Amino acid sequence: MSVRRNYRGARKINDIVQKGADERFDRQVERFYSSTKWRNFRFLVFDKYGINCVNCPENFPTSLPQPATVVHHLIEVRADWNKRFDLDNVVPLCEACHNIAHPEKCGKQEKPIPEYALTI
Repeated sequence: MSVRRNYRGARKINDIVQKGADERFDRQVERFYSSTKWRNFRFLVFDKYGINCVNCPENFPTSLPQPATVVHHLIEVRADWNKRFDLDNVVPLCEACHNIAHPEKCGKQEKPIPEYALTI
């Protein structure tokens, strides 16, 4: 009796296993961003850089820096899990600058730039 190997089926199984691993990692990332440790780390970031967006002067040179609402990882958590609490890997950004940094998170269409960013 010979065993017939179905390589196409093996690839499908590997894809299913990988998809499950990706979903588990996504849940781990979601838990990380909702953790108390992350919320406390955000305060350290604002202590280091201040409460204003660090990219506003570069992205919108004619307007004043806006209050930061997001702590942005320069190297994403999904790319390097070990850098998630590295103070040199994060910066405070306003929503507009974060949308510029991550247009893919806004869907195919970029979110409109807030009115304050358009002032000259």
